[in-house]
This record gives sequence, structure tokens and C-alpha cells, in this order.
Amino acid sequence: MIFRHPVGLFPAAARWYLAAIAMLSLISVGIHLVVQEHAQQQAEILIKQWGVQSGVEISNVRYHLLRNGLVLQNIHIQRQRDSLDIQHMLIQANPRLLISEHPRLGKVSMSGVTATLHMQGDRSSWLNAPRLKQLWLATSHLSLQHGRLQLYVAAGKAQPLAINKLAFDLSTQGKNRFLRGSGHLQQGTLQWQWSQTETARQGYIHWQQLDAQQLCRALHLQALKGDLSGELQWHETVASKHATISGQTTLLTRAERVRMHRLAWDGSKQDDQWQINMKANAWPLLPWSNFLPTIADRKLTAGQVEGTFHWLHKDKHWLLSSEQGKLYDITYAAAGLPTWYWSRIHYQQLQLDPIQQRLSVAKAELNDSRLILSTTPTQPTNTKVTSAWQLSAENIRFYNMMLAVSLPRGQITLTNIEGRANWPAGKPLAFDLKTTDAAADAETAVAAWFLQGQLARDPLTGAAFKVIGQNINLPSLRALLPFQDEGAGNTSLHGKSSLDISVNIQQGIWQMQGEAAARNLSLNHAGNKWSAKQFSTTFGPVGIGLQQQHIHAIEAKDWQYTAVMHPMQTTMQEKPNTTNSLTPSWWITALKNNHYQIDTLHWQQGTLSVGEPDAHWGENIELNMKQIEENHWAKTSIHGLAGGGYFSLNGELKLLAEQPRMRGTAQLNNALPFFLNNWLTASGMPRLLRGRLSAQITMGELEAEHKRWQSHVEIALKRGLFEQGESPSDPMLARTGFKAVELLAELQNSQGQINARYDMQGDWNSLSEDNFGTGLQQWLSSSIKQKRALKKTTNSTPLLHFETRIRLREGKRLTLNERTRLHSVAVKLYHNPDAMVQLRPEWIGSSLTAEKIDRIQQTQQAIQNYLIYRHVNVGRIFPIWPSAANHTDETGSIWIETAH
Repeated sequence: MIFRHPVGLFPAAARWYLAAIAMLSLISVGIHLVVQEHAQQQAEILIKQWGVQSGVEISNVRYHLLRNGLVLQNIHIQRQRDSLDIQHMLIQANPRLLISEHPRLGKVSMSGVTATLHMQGDRSSWLNAPRLKQLWLATSHLSLQHGRLQLYVAAGKAQPLAINKLAFDLSTQGKNRFLRGSGHLQQGTLQWQWSQTETARQGYIHWQQLDAQQLCRALHLQALKGDLSGELQWHETVASKHATISGQTTLLTRAERVRMHRLAWDGSKQDDQWQINMKANAWPLLPWSNFLPTIADRKLTAGQVEGTFHWLHKDKHWLLSSEQGKLYDITYAAAGLPTWYWSRIHYQQLQLDPIQQRLSVAKAELNDSRLILSTTPTQPTNTKVTSAWQLSAENIRFYNMMLAVSLPRGQITLTNIEGRANWPAGKPLAFDLKTTDAAADAETAVAAWFLQGQLARDPLTGAAFKVIGQNINLPSLRALLPFQDEGAGNTSLHGKSSLDISVNIQQGIWQMQGEAAARNLSLNHAGNKWSAKQFSTTFGPVGIGLQQQHIHAIEAKDWQYTAVMHPMQTTMQEKPNTTNSLTPSWWITALKNNHYQIDTLHWQQGTLSVGEPDAHWGENIELNMKQIEENHWAKTSIHGLAGGGYFSLNGELKLLAEQPRMRGTAQLNNALPFFLNNWLTASGMPRLLRGRLSAQITMGELEAEHKRWQSHVEIALKRGLFEQGESPSDPMLARTGFKAVELLAELQNSQGQINARYDMQGDWNSLSEDNFGTGLQQWLSSSIKQKRALKKTTNSTPLLHFETRIRLREGKRLTLNERTRLHSVAVKLYHNPDAMVQLRPEWIGSSLTAEKIDRIQQTQQAIQNYLIYRHVNVGRIFPIWPSAANHTDETGSIWIETAH
């Protein structure tokens, strides 16, 4: 029944023949299964035993007897830090032939491969493993698909290159081998070929859009952003071990897709020595910053190079040389230090030895440099640098350099610098620099600088140089001036200066000495202004890190100090306290805090103004001070003219103390009080139209208590006269109970004079601007009350006798006729010693202008000068301040009137 259909159609003999064949097939299948099972068992035992002996872990072994195919699964190989994992491997080989001393393999294919390799590790464990080496040499064809490789290119903690989609194909024909492979590095691609014959080995690698940042990190280089594309060819002769290499790569930065950077190379290897010629075009230097010099604790952070180079490598030591080239946008920086920058550097005969840390250049031209020297030796905290580099350059030229010195309170900047320098190996940098335009010295000329000297490798370690400056804007030197204090924040400075300074730097301590001068100088602070047409000083040593700043002399000519006007307030405290104590001026505080010592201070031809520059309170002032230093009494002399009268101060000042102190005498003789008129008007009092003011103040320390001061004050006003009119805001009314006009009228004696004398004392810490005003206020109040209590009255106004009159003039000398008439007045005064002369103005026109007041004062001064010349004491001459009451319809003139 079995062979009935369709075999049943055959004859019986045929049917028995087929049945026999079927039975034999079944028996063969059974035998094969038995043999296959036995072969599988034997293969598994042999392969795993071989794996244990070879250091290879194999989880599963399958052997296909008919196909002679060996399937290995979950293979793991570990060699030190390197590892290799293969999920599936198919080998066309008999297990016994695979593990024999002379293995024979067919085709090998792998999938699911994951590897971790260290190129800087010990490769002997792979190359010298006899069993693995035998298999590698016996393989005729090897293929891999979809592999993953973590490749550690550099030693240390560098990040690996992660190559995905790894694939390669190896074929062998006799002793010839050929390998082709590819892979992906993030978005980039790698393709390579390698071949080996009995006589040569050669390879080719091509890469496209590799992430430069990842590659730099893998090579333990400074990261560089961009995409790399290029190729490399390599050829080696087996017999001579001579190798050649060539290739090129380009970098396309993502920030500037248009600009391309290129590096090409061509070299050879002989006797373990590499020599490679390279050509760079705008190639970035940042990745190799660790192999480039550190300069003054700074490392390269940016830059590009263009030129040809020769690279020599032997025994882990390499040298780089270049006949000529260009560097662009070179930037050196470090945390906590100012950045240095060079726009372009042209060099010749460069040699770089990073192992010995040497760099030498025969000639260099530096263009558009930007260097900032810091005066504070701050060591960078985030960057470890070394200063062991030996730099040398035979000939250095500078063009358009900006050189700045960063000081604690600002920066001094020199621009448009050019010149030359020389830097011998192991010696300081010698330089000779100047500004591009340094010839003119007119008012409109640009700043001119000259610098000459030497700098150590680290400028803060040691330097000695000379600086000459001309036509320098004073604001640019602000950081050098002693006015560095919290109160100086709203200070403005103007003027042109020149200086000649020697600078010496040792271990971060800056010492400067020399001289400086300024013209048309002005210093403004909180509304107060000090100016001088000529100013000069000699100093030294001064600088950073010194315990004391020494100034030899400060001289000024044609100077003026304009102070803010402070009108008299309605009230004044009777007993000043420490909260209202006199606060040292901001510049005194600055000098004290910076520990200045000034040997001599000499100012000539000065003017003191209050409120407005033309409101002169003092003229022709000369000031002399000697030995100004902290807590030291400085000998002081001040003299000049105030209101035409002589004033002086002679004594000693302790200027740089917690509270300024004075001992000595100040006096004023026969001054016309008209300079006070603007202040009187602003204070709400009437103007003084006539009078002579004298004063003397003696001040010193109490002998028993040096913390207290005492003072004696004498003030005299002769024939004072206020302008008539109401003054409802007169502060004297609130202070004393009497108006200024009443005080003047009732306190005059029979000669028309007020004499005030009083004493004061107090603590230095409570010394205030109000002290002297309080003393005068108390004297005025008590004197008028005492006089009214005694019912004393002054004499009536003396009768005036008209003598002559002089017409108003503009700077012209008196005529002979005018001098003759004035001579008669002088004779009359000579014979009447108690008589006085009054110079009363009369003016014409619609209003009293400043020009008319000036003409009146000029004429009065001319008359006074003549009378003084004729031996009339100035204290007997009383010019009258012009007012509306002096208006006339006749010719403008000065009326000379006498009275007893």
C-alpha cells in the first residue's frame, strides 16, 4: 500500500529497489545525526578548550558538519584595557584544523562586534599572542558589518573616538592582503584601504565632515570647532623599512562657512626618524597650544598660521622649523590676567622644540599688537602653566602696537607704538619704542611716547626702562596720579602733560622716579576747580607695593582755585560738635591713604575765586610748604593780595592727619571788602560800598593738651558803609537779633571803625568751619547789647569836602593836569593826618554794566596808586563801590572827597 501510488505503477523489482534506497537513506540520516551530534560535542569541547588556553571567552559553539561551518556566539576577549565582543561569528573551517598548529580557515564573517582599543597601550598582548596570530595569518577572507569601536587615540583621560557602522572586508591571496573598510564618526564618514605584499605595505584613508572638536578631545588637544575633510596616503618598503606619507585636510568652521583652513603634508621615515614637510593656510593653532610657549603665565587661546614647516621626529622627541611664515590673530590669555593679542606676525627662521621648551626666531615683525601689563602678580587659578620656556629673537620690529599698563585704579594706554627689540636666549628683552608721530609739540599735536629699556621673561619679575611722554592728555594718566580715593570718583581732569620717568620692577614692586610737567591743567571736583597754566613735579620713588610715595617738589605758576560759594545760613550752632567737624578735603585724604611725602610745594601767581572764576577773593598768591607727610608739621607760608590789601599766613600745618591742624598767624591788612559782595548778596545781606578790612588770627595747640586748639582773633573794619535798602532775609537778624546795617552803624567808634577781638578754643576733632563765625557772632551780639546798655552812640557821619574829580578811563595814565590836582589833595592829607579821602564814582547810561564797573575800578586804582606814591597811607583811601545811587546824567568820573 505504501508504493501503490504513485510508485505502485512501477514493476515489483523497481518498487523493491526504491524501498531499499529509502531504507538506506533513513539509515544514513540516522547515522549523520549520530555523527553530527558527536561532531558538535567534539567541536564544542575543542573550541572551548582552545578558548580557555587562548584567553578567549566563548558562550556558544555550533558546528555544521555538512557545510563545515563553525558558528561562535557571544565571544569576549580582554587584553589589559582593550576588549572585543562578538555576538556572532561564522567560520568555514574544521574545528580540529582551526585549533591545530597550522590552522586552515575559509571565509570568516562577523556581526554584532563591539570593541574598545587603546592606541597608546601595550600592543604586544595582541601582536605576540601566538594562537590569535596564527588565526589572523590563516584567514583568507574576513568580513565585518555593523560594528562599533571605542578608539582611545591618546593616553590619559582623553575622550575616545566613537566609530559606528563599522564595516570592513579583508581578502588574502598567498602572502598578499587587501583590506577595505568604512565607518561613521557622528555625522562624518571614514573610508580606508590597506594592502600588503612581500615587498611593500601601503594604505589610504579618506575622511569627510569629521567633528574636529571630538577628534581634538580624543587626541588630548585643545578643542576646535568645525568639520574636517581630507585624505592620507602611506607607503612602506618592507626590506628597507622606508616609508612615505602624504595628504591634506581642510577645516570648515561652522561660524564662518565661507572660510576654509587647509593643511597639507608630505614626508618620509627612515631608521625610525620621521621628516615631514607641511604647508599651512590659515590653519588654527589652538589644538597645539600645549606644545607652544607660555608667555608671562599666559597660554595660546587662538591664532592661525600660514607658511611651510619641517617636522623632525625621532625617539619621542620632535622639532619644528620654518624658514618664514605668518601668524594671524594670535591671542594669549589666562584666568585673572589681561589678554594679549597680535593681529599679524611675520617671522623668519623659526625653530620650536616643545620637549626642551625652546623657541627661537631670527626675525619677527609684529603688527597691531595689543598688550596689557598688569601690576598685580596674580597667578591664574584655573589654568596650570609653566614659565620654563626659553624664548629668543634676534630682531623684532613693532608696528601699530597698543601697550597698556593696568594699575589698581585704572589703566595707562599708549597707542600707535613702533620700534624694535632684541631678545637673546636666556637674557632680558631689550626694546626701543616710540609713537608713530612723535615730532610735533604744539598744542594740537598728538601724544608722543618714547620707551627704552629691558624686560625680563616675566615682566613682573624684573624690568628696567625709561619712559618719555610729550603732549599727553592728562585724563589718560589719571591712574598714575595721587588722587585715588573714594571721594575722587566725580573728579574731572584736563590738560596736556609731558613726563620723563625711569621705571624699575622687581618681584611685582613698581618703582618710578623722574619728572613731569603739565600746561593748562584743570582739576574739577564737586564744583571746585583748581587750574594752572604751568605745573611741574619731580618725584621718586613712587609706585606700587611701596610703603611710601616720595615727591620731591610740586611747582605751579598762574594757578587759580575756584571754590563753591556757601552763603551764610540763617542759624549757626553755638557749640560745634564732632558731627559738624571739619572733614579733610578729598585730595588730602587721597594723599594720606596713599602714604605720600612731599618735600616742597611752591605755587606762584595764584588766584582764589569764590563762586565764579572772575570773582577774585585773592590775587598774586604765593604758597610755600615744606616736608608734607603724615602726622608731621609742615612749614607753611602763604601771601598775596585780597581786595588790594596784603594778606599772609605763616606757620605750620599738619595736613596729612586724621584732622588737619594749624599753628601760626594769618593776617589781612587794609583790604577793600568788595570781594565779599557776591557772597553778601547770596547770603541775603546788603553789599558793602565802602570800607577797609583788616584781620589777624593766631592759632595753635594748647601746651598742656595737644588734642585741643586755641585761637585769638582780631577783626577791624574802618569806615564801613552798606548799601541802603531793605534786606528781609538778612541772616544776621536771626543770628544776633540785629540787621547787618544796624550792627555796622551802632558798633562803629568815633573814627568810624569796628574792632572785634575774641578768643576761642576747642578739640581738634570738633574743629569746624563754623567755629570762627560763631565766635564773631557771639562778639557782635554781646558788643551791641553792651553798647546799648551803656547808651553809647557813635558820632554822626563826617562832612565830606569835594576836592576834585577825575574822568573815567580805560587803562590810560593820569594826565599832568590830573596829577597836579591830585598832588594838591595829597598835600592837604599830609597836613591833616586824621583826614581820609573818599573816591566816589558817578556813571552815566541806562544801566551799570560790568564794563562800566571795570572802568570805575581802573580809575579808582590809578588815583589810589598816585596818592600812595605821594606817601598817603592806603588805610586812608576809601574807594566807593558803584551802585544805582551813583547814577548821573553828566560825564562819568570819580569824585575825590576828604573828611576828618
